[in-house]
Amino acid sequence: MISRVLNSYWLSKGLLVLMSQLSNLIFGFLNFYFLLRLLSKYDYGVWTLFISVITFFELIKNGFIISPLVRFLIDSKKEDHDLIQGSSLGLNGFFAFCQIVIAFGVSFFVEGVWIDSDLRYLFLVLVFSIILQVPLTHFSGIQQAHMNFKAILYSNFIRQFFLFLFIMIFYLGYWQPTLFKLGIAYVCSVFVAVIVAYAHFQKYRIGSFRFSKDWVSRLSVYGKYTFGTNISSMVLRSVDTWMLGALLSPVAVTIYNPAVRIANIIEVPTVSLSSVFFPKLLSRYAAEGDAVAKDLYEKSVGALFALLLPVVAVIFVFSEVIIYFVAGEGFEETVSILRVTMLTGLIIPFNRQIGVMLDAIGKAKVSFYFVLRNAIVNIVLCYFFVLYFGVIGAAYAMLVTFCLSFGYNQWYIAKNYNISLGNVFRYSISYYRQFFKRVFFLG
Repeated sequence: MISRVLNSYWLSKGLLVLMSQLSNLIFGFLNFYFLLRLLSKYDYGVWTLFISVITFFELIKNGFIISPLVRFLIDSKKEDHDLIQGSSLGLNGFFAFCQIVIAFGVSFFVEGVWIDSDLRYLFLVLVFSIILQVPLTHFSGIQQAHMNFKAILYSNFIRQFFLFLFIMIFYLGYWQPTLFKLGIAYVCSVFVAVIVAYAHFQKYRIGSFRFSKDWVSRLSVYGKYTFGTNISSMVLRSVDTWMLGALLSPVAVTIYNPAVRIANIIEVPTVSLSSVFFPKLLSRYAAEGDAVAKDLYEKSVGALFALLLPVVAVIFVFSEVIIYFVAGEGFEETVSILRVTMLTGLIIPFNRQIGVMLDAIGKAKVSFYFVLRNAIVNIVLCYFFVLYFGVIGAAYAMLVTFCLSFGYNQWYIAKNYNISLGNVFRYSISYYRQFFKRVFFLG
């Protein structure tokens, strides 16, 4: 299995996805590190809330716009591509208009929730980011359809780098920092990313854009489930930050955020491996059926668990040192939060790969309901846990949600696809044995 995967075409694509994820992780950490020392805890909490809203908007657009665009560009005849691209771009613009209306509306109410006028002005800055996201998501979808992950990596890297560059200008004292200026810097970084993405889009450019009601309907029908899955997933991942900001204060968000940043390390191999195995399962399922779904799920999750377990163990043991290095003094409360999020991180591969498997075998509707269920449970638990336990209650709520979903999900796939949890752990042990054999006998 390992040798076949290492020699596969999908590994090269997976490595590009991994590099893009690492770019997000590294620049995200650097931005966090310097902003935490540049801004007050209150202002940094406000900035975190703003970024979480931007991420939310982008993710739901990816589900409703990019996923259908990629699928139909791959599956349709070339003569239909102008209709597909034109219809998708029209949907993209309409979706952006709806987001702008929401941003304007929220900007007038957010001050009453978080009692902060700067966040209101950041929401107005968000409008310009939404407009720029229209061409950026369109170019990204077309590049994905043509498997040009290198172009996506370039535009993503440039976007992250330019925002980091602005933050360093603030940090070095060349420009007095404010939240509004940070928002403008973010918009400028998106603009530069659009230019880079457009340069790589030129070779896929069509003669003209044509709008088709039929294709709008087909794109919308397919996109509603991927949209629903993405929005539920984002609510699941963001509700802890939102609850802390609404029920406590932006300072609580700042205390919580270092643990989330460190926990994001676990997401990198999980997302990258999912990108590799999804097309593999998709291409083999028609010929081999449920047996290949069982085989790839057990082996991929086994590999992820084997990779993550020692990482989680090290972070769990040295949480105090890590938090002090990352955030500095005054974040003692974050240590316990980090340990709870590390336990949650061990469950993520089991749940994420189920979603990948269900999407690949044509059960996207089931995958959507699974994620929606998790989001609803987490919202309810997070509300009561934050009120009762304080900041760490958000981490407790996420852990309990993932444990409950883990139990039901494993029962579901065991019943319907004969997947064995025991096999997952046996594969993990097998990977450890292969690793030590290579180190001690081949190294």
